[in-house]
Amino acid sequence: MQGAVKHTGSHYEFVLNIVRGMIEGTVDVFAFESELRKTLESRAFMAFTVEKILQNIVRQVSKWSCIAMSLQLCSLAYD
Repeated sequence: MQGAVKHTGSHYEFVLNIVRGMIEGTVDVFAFESELRKTLESRAFMAFTVEKILQNIVRQVSKWSCIAMSLQLCSLAYD
């Protein structure tokens, strides 16, 4: 498993470490989900939901910034 995070303390610390690893790119999505399921059991669903919501927000903001940049480039071309 790529980027496995060791579980040494409380669940809170473990979740913070694995989220940090995912953000830094040292833990892949499958390892993230697997480790959360093992640690949080049925409570992992909430973490998955929050992760998916954040992922979608980032995707939408990225699309908006591309659209805004395209509009700026078009306006420069026609000026």
